[in-house]
Amino acid sequence: MIPNKFAISSVPLFTVLNNLPATPATAAQKQAEFDQIAKQKRNYRAGWYKQFCKLVMQEADIDRQRDHHIDSFYKELIALYSTRRGFQKEFDQFPAAAQIALFDMIFNLGATKLKGQFIKFNAAIKSEDWKTAGI
Repeated sequence: MIPNKFAISSVPLFTVLNNLPATPATAAQKQAEFDQIAKQKRNYRAGWYKQFCKLVMQEADIDRQRDHHIDSFYKELIALYSTRRGFQKEFDQFPAAAQIALFDMIFNLGATKLKGQFIKFNAAIKSEDWKTAGI
């Protein structure tokens, strides 16, 4: 989820020494790693790209980044799916399966596409027609 090699500078990455995270990676090391991954074949599972990596993230940083994304997605979803926008219920009142599906969609598509490109889908949600929405 890093959009370009300049955005990677703020990601906490570490060099690897003896298979353990050692020192914080420099911006140049991070950008070189980004370039190395970006030139590989696309659409493989994440684990496949590990063979091209020299930098790692610590678990605590991974958890923090994941939690930040989940919080951000949640804020976007409660803003999109609210009674103020014409929905019968607030996002938190949707069936659990619908909430999970919407989290998956916003992760993969982003809020702009979820809102703007799925007109019939959102209309079905607005009328709580979960079958038509495919949920």
